Amino acid sequence: MWYARFYNEETGRYQVARSLSILAEGKKERKLEAYDATRAMLAEIDFTPKEKTPDSLMGYLQAFWSD
Repeated sequence: MWYARFYNEETGRYQVARSLSILAEGKKERKLEAYDATRAMLAEIDFTPKEKTPDSLMGYLQAFWSD
């Protein structure tokens, strides 16, 4: 199965990973098809940073109930 990872230059990290649902049995098999699917998917991905989630259960509960 081919997978795509998308690099965010603002954060300097790979932010999104998706399965392309294209089967592959070797390193180069159906590579061009996977590349085309990745380019098409790129326009649909939202790279805006998400609000950071609290690291602990107490932090999550406090943030939830403070709204």
